[in-house]
Amino acid sequence: MNPSGLVTDRKEGLWIYYRLHPQLHHWFIEMLNTTINGIQNDNPFARDSIALSEIPNCLGGICSA
Repeated sequence: MNPSGLVTDRKEGLWIYYRLHPQLHHWFIEMLNTTINGIQNDNPFARDSIALSEIPNCLGGICSA
């Protein structure tokens, strides 16, 4: 886990995979969801979402190895 406690990471070879820490406070998750809902149709976020959807192994903007 990084010092902020917001994300966890896992290293595999040269790659480092990050994800939100699974035990974040409920209020923080709500704040992230509110932010995502508010900006998801604005650029550059909308373009990023389209680009992510075109990556193999990336379903709904959630990519996996």
